[in-house]
Amino acid sequence: MNYQEQLNTKEWKCKRSELLTSNYTGLKGTHCFMCDESICEFINNEIKTDANIHHKFYIKGRKAWEYPNWAYFIVHQRCHNYYHNHCGVEVFTEKYFLDNIIKIKYEYGTHNCC
Repeated sequence: MNYQEQLNTKEWKCKRSELLTSNYTGLKGTHCFMCDESICEFINNEIKTDANIHHKFYIKGRKAWEYPNWAYFIVHQRCHNYYHNHCGVEVFTEKYFLDNIIKIKYEYGTHNCC
């Protein structure tokens, strides 16, 4: 299953929902982690959101939902595009990630942009 197909699975939709409503992301899905602007607006009395879930890094062989919550942050689509176009995203092997999880969590657990 490719990455785009993973984003259409019930597992990813569940993880995305968890992240958007979780305190772990720090913002409960209401503001962009990079620019701190609201990602929600009311249209016809319904909440519409421009929320994207960004992986701070990738681990070869893992599915999109198989990461700790601190490995994601919530961003606008435009900020998400900017991040990918200007910053890139590191890719780790599973072994490197497990051997260096404390260092990786320290480096990626708190930063919000490149």
